[in-house]
Amino acid sequence: IDDSLAAILAAYDACQAVVTAMTSFPMHKSTQEQAAAAIVNLGGNNRELKRALATAGATRAIMESMRLWPTDPDVLKQCCWAILTLAVDDEIARRLFSEGSCEAVVAAMRACPTDRLVLTKACAAIVNLSGGNQTIKTSFGTMGACDEVIRAMRAFPRDGPLQKQVCWAMKNLAGANDLNRKRFAPGLDGV
Repeated sequence: IDDSLAAILAAYDACQAVVTAMTSFPMHKSTQEQAAAAIVNLGGNNRELKRALATAGATRAIMESMRLWPTDPDVLKQCCWAILTLAVDDEIARRLFSEGSCEAVVAAMRACPTDRLVLTKACAAIVNLSGGNQTIKTSFGTMGACDEVIRAMRAFPRDGPLQKQVCWAMKNLAGANDLNRKRFAPGLDGV
């Protein structure tokens, strides 16, 4: 085995190990937070490692962590970041959607309306999950994501990184989606 293959195999083992840690210690806050952060770093820009994480059960583990820690901004921020990292891959985005990611991301925004980092990562997760998928866009709209995005926009009008993600989320959710465009219209009065 050459060095590059050994590194790839080690990374696949690391993917499984992180998911195992996350699922083995669901009530240990720091483990949940750090495992989600490890998913972000392991997945990085590598499609194969993202898929290895998904195959190892990362998507289910993230959703379970968000359900068990529904108001903890540290866990929610890292989980939203893990979602946005994995959802770059359309197949993984569909898997995340089927496992409840839309509900979890919107719930995180509602639970942490004054946490800039949770809102920024949640909006970015909306961007990557929705992409060009009309079903996911409409689902987000039905769950109130349009309202939450507007609330985030209003809550931190001077936060450039958050405003960028808010605008991007609005662009994705409203793109070729008349229902979501209508959902945004009332909320934009006075913005």
